[in-house]
Amino acid sequence: MNRSDLGLLALVPALAYAVVHGVQAVAPLDAVAGIGALSALAPAVGLVRRDLAVLGWLPGIFFTVVLFTVAGISANALPGALGDLAGGFALCAPFFLLLGAAASPDEPGRRAALLVLSLLAAAAVLAAAQIGPGGSAANFAVAFAQIPRAQASALGGVLTGASSGTAPFVAVASSTFSLLVLLAGAGALASLLGVDPSRDPEGLGFDAPTAPVPEGTYRSLLPDGRLRLNEATPAARPVGPDTTSVLSVLGAAAAGLTSLLVATYDPDDLISVTAGITIALLVGVLLTMWRTRVPLTAPAPPALPPARP
Repeated sequence: MNRSDLGLLALVPALAYAVVHGVQAVAPLDAVAGIGALSALAPAVGLVRRDLAVLGWLPGIFFTVVLFTVAGISANALPGALGDLAGGFALCAPFFLLLGAAASPDEPGRRAALLVLSLLAAAAVLAAAQIGPGGSAANFAVAFAQIPRAQASALGGVLTGASSGTAPFVAVASSTFSLLVLLAGAGALASLLGVDPSRDPEGLGFDAPTAPVPEGTYRSLLPDGRLRLNEATPAARPVGPDTTSVLSVLGAAAAGLTSLLVATYDPDDLISVTAGITIALLVGVLLTMWRTRVPLTAPAPPALPPARP
């Protein structure tokens, strides 16, 4: 673990504070909810095996789609064990995002997005724990999925001038959680700005050795790069696109215009006409590939000069 990863530890207190309050609101967790909570820790596989990191995202993708399509748009209860699994995952969702950020050391953009989402997920867990309804993991899952909708509704009321209730993230304001979020923000910045001493510096200007740049390309605009900036005249005039490229663009435009006209004046035949155009284009592509394919025969060897006597 390098210095950039040590900054992620500053997020743990804020996330743990929210998760503990969520567990207290749900009452004793059963075994099914415990399995759902453990599935939120699946991205930790990426810390050990980088080639298996993608497998850790599968539980998060599944529960996110289930929660926010079934219980996020309208408050629908999740049936049976699925509700308990989703509730257990919702309780530990902040740690799911934190572990995903820790498993992405070479992608600062993804890491920054995941760190912000982890803090928002912690605030949502705390809001669902204090607003309710609680009592079971399935109810907590529904309350967690309703937080973004309630927050957007409250903000929309404020923007339109209507009288709306307090937004969920504001209603659960806690001084302890706010201080922990400030600590987490400092750790997130330290994680994003930290430099790994074992890797070569990137974008630090002319102090780092760079490979020679061929003529005709733009070099760096940093101080040393401006001294060597030189754009060469191309050796030959650029050629236009070949005939097949122009014909493919014209064919695609004609196909789109034909589908639009058929959809406007004769929508009943849209499917059949679209199928016919698609088949015709596929036949044209196959014929073009057959006419322009490279022969598999080996080229003839060059003729040898006649032997001297």
